[in-house]
Amino acid sequence: MAVIGLVGTAPGANAEQYPLNDPVLVFSDAAAAVTALGTEGTLAGQLELINAQLGDFQRSARVVIVRVEEGADDDATMASLVGNSSLKTGIHALRAAGPKLGVWSRA
Repeated sequence: MAVIGLVGTAPGANAEQYPLNDPVLVFSDAAAAVTALGTEGTLAGQLELINAQLGDFQRSARVVIVRVEEGADDDATMASLVGNSSLKTGIHALRAAGPKLGVWSRA
């Protein structure tokens, strides 16, 4: 089963479950994972949209989520999403998922 990589903002997310710039592996049908993301930001509703695209014999998808800080404006938010390759922040944090979580996502 493929693993989806998802990077976005979720200002109201549970910070313990979704720390900033740290990859977290969830199943897209996990109600607790959906609730912990909150309702604000770019990640809100994404797991439901992933579930809507699953085939007839699929219940859920494995998703690596990296939550980044929402910036003061669009440019600052984009900078958070892109992140820093040396610090492995933003989209570069997906590279840390392999060693940390044992899965490699499709970004």
